[in-house]
Amino acid sequence: MNTYNEFFTKRVNTGERATASLQKYKRAKGLPFEFHRHYLQKGRYGETEI
Repeated sequence: MNTYNEFFTKRVNTGERATASLQKYKRAKGLPFEFHRHYLQKGRYGETEI
């Protein structure tokens, strides 16, 4: 994901893409990890089930 964000940053800097799009991708980077950590802490899933 970091590689893609670096590539996307170059596109934003050249004016190809909007700055808001880059912000969206940077926010979305951690969402899957936060989701899994949230459910693992609640004990809904075991570590072997993921």
